[in-house]
Amino acid sequence: MYQVLYRKWRPGVFRDTVGQPHIVKTLLAQLQSGRLAHAYLFTGSRGTGKTTVAKILARAVNCERPVGGEPCNECPACAGILDGSIPDVAEIDAASHSGVDNIRALREETVYPPVSAKYRVYIIDEAHMLSAGAFNALLKTLEEPPPHVLFILATTETHKIPVTIASRCQRFAFRRISVPEISVLLAKICSQEQTKADQAALDLLAHMADGSLRDALSLLEQCVSAGSVVTESSVRETLGLNSLEDIAQWLMGLEDLSFSLNHLQTLYSSGLELSSILGQLASVLRDLLMGQLKGDLLVTRLPLEIASALSEKWPRDRIVPAISQIQESIGQLSRVADKHLEAELCLIRLASFSPAQHNGSPAPAPQPIQRAEPAKRVPENAKPPEPAKHKDSSSPSKPARLGAHADAKQDGRWAPFLASLGPFEKPAVMASKAEVDGDTLILRTDDPYFQGILQSAEFQSAVKAFFPGGLTGDSDPSPAPAGRSLDDFLREQNDLIVSE
Repeated sequence: MYQVLYRKWRPGVFRDTVGQPHIVKTLLAQLQSGRLAHAYLFTGSRGTGKTTVAKILARAVNCERPVGGEPCNECPACAGILDGSIPDVAEIDAASHSGVDNIRALREETVYPPVSAKYRVYIIDEAHMLSAGAFNALLKTLEEPPPHVLFILATTETHKIPVTIASRCQRFAFRRISVPEISVLLAKICSQEQTKADQAALDLLAHMADGSLRDALSLLEQCVSAGSVVTESSVRETLGLNSLEDIAQWLMGLEDLSFSLNHLQTLYSSGLELSSILGQLASVLRDLLMGQLKGDLLVTRLPLEIASALSEKWPRDRIVPAISQIQESIGQLSRVADKHLEAELCLIRLASFSPAQHNGSPAPAPQPIQRAEPAKRVPENAKPPEPAKHKDSSSPSKPARLGAHADAKQDGRWAPFLASLGPFEKPAVMASKAEVDGDTLILRTDDPYFQGILQSAEFQSAVKAFFPGGLTGDSDPSPAPAGRSLDDFLREQNDLIVSE
C-alpha cells in the first residue's frame, strides 16, 4: 500500500530529526543519565516534529537495547510500539477526547503497572483542546504521577495551556525549520525516491512550507504527482503561483490602474484566490525590503537587473505602508460581501504608494486612520499650561530655515515612527510642529520641557532609525524654569499615567 512521503520519511531516531538540535541534545543527555522528567510539554508551530520526537522518546524509554540513548527500533518493545501492539504507549487526540470523563478514565489506568514495557507513556496531541474540567482532572496526576508513567503533551497554542499544567512539565520549544534545512532534506528525499527536481523548485517549496517540514513534503508529493520532473515552473503551475518576474512586472506598472486591474481580473479568472494573489504581492515586496535592508537584492530571487529596477520604483518608505495595506485588505476579505471589490480597492490604494507622475513628483502615501487617544485625567493641583509664545522670525539668534519642507504627517515614515516612541517622547512629538526635509526630521516646540525630551540621546537614536538625516529645529532647547527641572516634569507625566 502506498505511503505518503511525510509518513514514509518520518524520523525513527533522534539523530534523523531536522532543525531541533537543542531539543535532541537535552533529551539524549537525560536518557543516558537516567534523569527523565515525568511530564514534557512540546510546543511549536505545525510540522516541526513535536509528535515525531514524542514517539521516539516513548520508544527510547522502553527500549531494551538502547544505543547512546537512541532506540534500537528492533527489540520487542520498540517493534511493538511501532506496530501498535503494545497497549502501554497511547497516543490521544485531545481534539476528540477533550472531556473530563476521558481524562478520568486515563487517570484510573495510570495506577496499574505497564503490561509489557517499562513505562506507560501517554502522548496527548493538541493538548490545548482539553476542556477546563479535563485539565483540572489531569492536574493532580500530572503533579504526582506513579513512577512508571510518562506524560508528553504537544500543542501548537501554548497560551491555551493553563499555567498550573505548564509549570509541572519540562517545556521544549520547537522552532520553525529554516529554508536551507528543508531544501537539503527535500533534495535527499528526491534522490532516494529517484525523482528529478531542480534546486530552484526545491527552494521554492521550502519557502512555501513556512518552516513546516510536513507541509514541504506534502507540497513536494503534490508536485511529483503532477509530472515526472519537478521544476520551478511546474511547481508554480501546480500550486497556482505566479512567476516572480510576472509579479515584479505587475509591481512596476501598478500605478497604471487599467493594466493593474486587468491583470488582477486575469489572475482571478484563472482560478487563483484573491488572498493568494495579494499575498504574493506582499511576499515579493517583503523580500525586496529585506534585500534593501541587507544591501543584497539577490535575496529577492529575481534577476539582478529586475530587482534593481524594482527597488528604484519601490523605495523603503513606500514598501512599508504598502505591505501594511495589503495585510489589512487580506484580513478584510473574509469580512466583506464583495471580495473582488476589496481587492480592487487595495490595488487602487497601492497605486498611490507607487511613484506616480504628478507635477514631476511622487504622490504622498496615504496614512492609516489614527484612533484618538482618550483624554488623560489631570490632577486638581496641576497648573494650566502656559500659552505658546510666538517666535520672532527676525531674531538673529535663530538659524535659518532649511527651505521648503513637507508636512511630516504625510510622510510614510511618520506613522511607524510614532508607534516606536515611548510614553514621554510621543506627547512631546505630537505637541511639536513636524516637517520633513529629505531624510531630516524637523520638530519645533516652545515648551522647554518638551525641548529637553527631544534633545535626549535616546530620542535622537529613535529618530535616526526612520530619518537617517537626524533631527533639527528652528531653535535650541531653552533651559527649564528655575525651581522645576526636566526630571520633575517627567515624574509628573509618570504620575498622570499611573493615576489612570
